[in-house]
Amino acid sequence: MKAGNSPNPPEYMSSYRVCTSVNVPIPEFATIALPIAAVLGLVFFFQHRKKKEE
Repeated sequence: MKAGNSPNPPEYMSSYRVCTSVNVPIPEFATIALPIAAVLGLVFFFQHRKKKEE
């Protein structure tokens, strides 16, 4: 009997599990904090400049 012709085919989808170990490193504090601080600094700078011109 061939492997594909078995009378009771295995139920792949009913017993499907994902067993993977995802090694996603957590970024360092500076990697997150510096871009956020830069964007906030630019926002405050342009708001201050806009108010100064009025």
